[in-house]
Amino acid sequence: MSLFTKAKKARENKKGFTLVELIVVLVILAILAAILVPALLGWIDEAKKKQYVLEARSVYMAMQAVADELYVSETTKMEIDDEIYKDGSGNITSRIKELSDVEVTAIDSVTPEKSGILPNATAAEKHQGYTIKELDITFTSQDGHEIHAILSSGTWEITDNGVSDGD
Repeated sequence: MSLFTKAKKARENKKGFTLVELIVVLVILAILAAILVPALLGWIDEAKKKQYVLEARSVYMAMQAVADELYVSETTKMEIDDEIYKDGSGNITSRIKELSDVEVTAIDSVTPEKSGILPNATAAEKHQGYTIKELDITFTSQDGHEIHAILSSGTWEITDNGVSDGD
């Protein structure tokens, strides 16, 4: 077979894609990526926020456990307050870290369910003085971000201060 016939057969046998077809495919892929990437980033941010809420709830549960321990051991004090958690010894904050596995950097306020419990109150009323209703804390999340969390009326408000060990 001569070179001329081989070239003629090659022209007749059109395999492959044209440049226009390739450009159209690339444009379609770029449009899909432009639509999907922001949605995926939004899902990642939502997942991080849910993780921070879980960590804040873990701190809350640890603080409630400490309050319950205080309720059992203390006979003179009738309710928790901010000063119990801000004691200079660090015993309570280290106990909270031990129970929650989260580093609490600041406890801004702790509000009991019922305040001003009188010494002659019933056991249920005394326990309400040790039940945490509202909470305002700052902690370092497990991914290194400094998180400010406020529990109020049963809902969490989470603020990521963006301080990180390394993103």
